[in-house]
Amino acid sequence: MNKKLNLTDHERILQDLRKRGVSYSLNFIFGYDSDKKDIFEATLSFLLRNKVPAAYFNMLTPHKGSSLYDRLEAEGRIVDVEGIGRWPGMTCHIKLRNFSAAELIRQVKDLHRKFYSYRSMLTRLPLPLTEAAVASWTINMAERRSFRDEAENFDEF
Repeated sequence: MNKKLNLTDHERILQDLRKRGVSYSLNFIFGYDSDKKDIFEATLSFLLRNKVPAAYFNMLTPHKGSSLYDRLEAEGRIVDVEGIGRWPGMTCHIKLRNFSAAELIRQVKDLHRKFYSYRSMLTRLPLPLTEAAVASWTINMAERRSFRDEAENFDEF
């Protein structure tokens, strides 16, 4: 995505949001060629250190017609051409450079489980005394439940 990341600026902004009582979420995509195996633990550490209220973890999904799709297709790295538009971000459709698809899926699920654990929630979230705090707790409980229940398989539809 060619995004430049300045953690100091991001942490300052997140601290300011927290001081103002704003509930927000961060979204992450894993599976880029530049991702190394330590990305998951580093992401969790960042989220906990900054008491991020909610986060969503996705797997890189190249969409047909994008330059990323064209490049990965030319490299022979798309493994599920037919299914790539179904459940984008929820499974791995490509051959990765630094880990297997199964490892990426496992790591993303593990990150989700750790981030939405009761211990994490108790350390990250303020007491539900404000509307924003109630919203954060509600989202966290829903995400925790979604991981426990896992999505239904609708492949036959």
